[in-house]
Amino acid sequence: MKLHFIETFERWTRVEWLLAAIAVALLVGAALPWYTMPADTLAAFGTSLWVPLVLRVLPLIAAVYVVRMLVLPSNGAQRRRFRMFLWAAMPIAFLFPFIVATLS
Repeated sequence: MKLHFIETFERWTRVEWLLAAIAVALLVGAALPWYTMPADTLAAFGTSLWVPLVLRVLPLIAAVYVVRMLVLPSNGAQRRRFRMFLWAAMPIAFLFPFIVATLS
């Protein structure tokens, strides 16, 4: 008798494995402070890194959505909302340096 959790892994296709890898990457990116600047540079430009600290919440939210979509059964409407969230979050990821420079 196998555990339900293991049976779920056995049914995953490449898409589910890719989503799981994305969730892990999002969690690692949110946990590690990857965007840093020297204190002298921050003082010279009169800025702080409060924007990256606030935006670290978005990968956590996205990772929770990904894990939820992988583990719990979902219908078409939930999948569309999930895709819309990820598409809306993509410009934030692409424009991250611009957002930091503008809002800090």
